[in-house]
Amino acid sequence: MRANDVEALTYKADALLDIDEDSWALSLIDQALEHDKEYGLAYWQRACARAKLGQPSEAIEDINRAIELSAPLKNEVAEEAYFKDLRDHPEFQALIGDE
Repeated sequence: MRANDVEALTYKADALLDIDEDSWALSLIDQALEHDKEYGLAYWQRACARAKLGQPSEAIEDINRAIELSAPLKNEVAEEAYFKDLRDHPEFQALIGDE
């Protein structure tokens, strides 16, 4: 893997989230964003990591940025399992609408 392969770093971070290596995943995502600040999926993955790490405000900020960069992600917000602890936050509820 090339150290600056943003897509590979992001997908590796996703796998790390699945095995509860949340801090390591966050580190990889931050590396990815150092190389490409316009890659929406990296913000999405960072939102997942931050949500799992108990950083709701930061997670919601990243969700918003991910959607700005990749509008189709808006359709995935309500279904993302890692965002379950964000559901009570008004900012998150505004993202998903009145479901």
